[in-house]
Amino acid sequence: MHENKESKTARFVSGLRRQIQDVVELYEYSSMEKLVHLDFKVESQILKKTSFKTTHNFRMDGFKLEGGGGVEWF
Repeated sequence: MHENKESKTARFVSGLRRQIQDVVELYEYSSMEKLVHLDFKVESQILKKTSFKTTHNFRMDGFKLEGGGGVEWF
């Protein structure tokens, strides 16, 4: 089966996670190689953001909110 460049590109993009598709579709790329490189960049940015959120969540153990909006140690 011989597939043209546009079909191959569309099939590749449709196989990406929706979050990555949304970003990749904002950029222009002239080759499949550049598209794959863009996919890796977007994926690693998403992983960094996800990793940052999970390692930098502030825990509220030891705190309770006062009725007036203040914070008190317990």
